[in-house]
Amino acid sequence: MAVIGWLGATVLATGVTLAAVSSIGAGIFGSPAGPLDRQEVTEALATLSPPASPTRQGSPGPTVQPSGPSTQQPGTDATPAPPTAEPSVITTVGGTVVARCTTEGLVELLSWSPAQGFRVDNAERGPAREVEVEFESGDYDIEVKIRCVDGVPVDVENDDG
Repeated sequence: MAVIGWLGATVLATGVTLAAVSSIGAGIFGSPAGPLDRQEVTEALATLSPPASPTRQGSPGPTVQPSGPSTQQPGTDATPAPPTAEPSVITTVGGTVVARCTTEGLVELLSWSPAQGFRVDNAERGPAREVEVEFESGDYDIEVKIRCVDGVPVDVENDDG
């Protein structure tokens, strides 16, 4: 009798365990987690916004794109910083720079990211009349110098020597 009782308990525990694993595999909330079919991928891609237009390879000329509106964090006790122009994205073969102009006409770097195969050798954050980021690779040395022109950050010198 004890052996039959033990076997019954083992079968019951195994069944409960398999049911739990099966339920988790199908998703806790009932949605199966699996690969998407072609239509689901197309629908998901349609909801994304298009990426910024990259510059052509071999063309170190920049692409400047203003970003969206900024929002102030609610509930902050600190005195807000003086208003500045919207940040702009400057893209070169060596990498991407995000900069903005201050109300004093100075420019400051908010961020920079080297392109694949490049590294940042030098970055002057500012705020200053002119800021600079230098992207380097084995073949290229890209110096991006930015100033504010009419309240907009502009790549005034792009040396690809």
